[in-house]
Amino acid sequence: MRFLIFVFAASIALVGVDIQSSGAQKLLTSDEAAKVLRFDNLNVSTNSISGMLVNTSPHRVKDIELLIQYHWLWDNERHPGQDSPGRTFTLKLDKELSPGGTLPFSYTPPQLNQRSDGRFMPEVDIGGFAVVIPQQRSAQR
Repeated sequence: MRFLIFVFAASIALVGVDIQSSGAQKLLTSDEAAKVLRFDNLNVSTNSISGMLVNTSPHRVKDIELLIQYHWLWDNERHPGQDSPGRTFTLKLDKELSPGGTLPFSYTPPQLNQRSDGRFMPEVDIGGFAVVIPQQRSAQR
């Protein structure tokens, strides 16, 4: 089997590396990455994040990581404070998704500092994954 490993950084690019070949790489856009995994029934709040991941590709997907960010929005953006309590977490999902398969997930963050000078804006995105592509056998001559 041949494995393609994808690393995704929010709003940047998806990089695929074929680790059995001589280092061939393919850059994918966020739109192309969305053709592999998508969120369904996503519920995002300051206290919890839950939803369903759907494998929309024709291949198995594994080593899925979600990037969960709690952005801090200052009440007075013109004069922000010195110490932003914004946080980022990674959620590793230890399940493999077959083509068309779904995977429910949920996340509860550790206690976030509640302050009176702003609020948190939670966001979840795909952090990384690997696509398992069966090796093509060439015909013997």
